[in-house]
Amino acid sequence: MGLDAFVRCNCYEEGKTKPLPFNKDWLFLNEDGIFEILFPEGVPQEEQWALEDELTLWLETCCEHEELYRCYTRVGNIHGIDKFCRALEQSERGSNKYEILLNNIPAGNYGMIDISVNAQIAAKLDEFCKQLSEETGIFLIDVKTGDTHSSCVESTFVERYRKEGIYIELDKDGVSVVEVDDINKVSKLLFRSMHFTHEILPEEKKVLLTDVATKQQIVTIFPSFKHPFNETPSCNGMKELKVIRRPFKPEEFLAIGALRKLLQASEETGNPIYWS
Repeated sequence: MGLDAFVRCNCYEEGKTKPLPFNKDWLFLNEDGIFEILFPEGVPQEEQWALEDELTLWLETCCEHEELYRCYTRVGNIHGIDKFCRALEQSERGSNKYEILLNNIPAGNYGMIDISVNAQIAAKLDEFCKQLSEETGIFLIDVKTGDTHSSCVESTFVERYRKEGIYIELDKDGVSVVEVDDINKVSKLLFRSMHFTHEILPEEKKVLLTDVATKQQIVTIFPSFKHPFNETPSCNGMKELKVIRRPFKPEEFLAIGALRKLLQASEETGNPIYWS
């Protein structure tokens, strides 16, 4: 699950599409930016279903842009969007300077960004990227491949995953496994490492983490077949993971690149950005 967004093209309005397979007065653009058929009274249900199928086929091939999308892109999965929003929130430090961005990123796949606020959003993205270039990044990487499995900005937030009373945390001190008792408000550190191996135990649906230096081990729910830090997919077998510090690159927030593409398409077409 995640958040997608699109900007419509103007091919229909400019007369560049194939002819509609029904009365053009029936075509309706709903509040979500999707074309539908608004049938007049008296059209039999069977005919409505048939014409809705024809509309689907027409949208796929009516112009050079499939579904009449000038730009359609994934802005981020749940983890990535949450990471981006928390970074914005923490970076505000009470100043509300990124409020325009936070107010226009929805909690679900609905709503739109009106073109009137594009310039403000673009300016705040630039400001945030400049700030990021001055931050230290904390990265959990695969030693063999160099792939990043998770990252956070040192001064802004900590990545967390929780299940069955266990917190998994990534911060400047490494990856930690913490047992949490919500009733008594007590937490206990079970494991912490900057450099460890990760071995999936399929039968138990858990993993074995082993610190490379101390050989301390723990069997835990982290990270299972669906990696909680899921910027990149996890794989079977054993992996060697390490926490490193390096300058943070703004493009490592996938949402930033996606939003810039959408903003450009919106400016070029004069159409809003719809969340889907």
